[in-house]
Amino acid sequence: MFRNLVTVIWDSLLQDGEFTMDLRTKSTGGAPTFNITVTTTAKTLVLLMGKEGVHGGMINRKCHEMASHLRRSQY
Repeated sequence: MFRNLVTVIWDSLLQDGEFTMDLRTKSTGGAPTFNITVTTTAKTLVLLMGKEGVHGGMINRKCHEMASHLRRSQY
């Protein structure tokens, strides 16, 4: 069974105006770790997972931009 563990870095998913949660995968046996950002809109849950070595701030910004666009489009 494939299983990844994650650590919560920042949890503002249920706070008005924020709607984001930042996660990081845990390394097992020297495997690479990845940043993950989750954000919500009225109808969607947006998840972005960066590649190895990509800073979490870049993932967060892209996820925020995508969610903002969806909110403006009534999603």
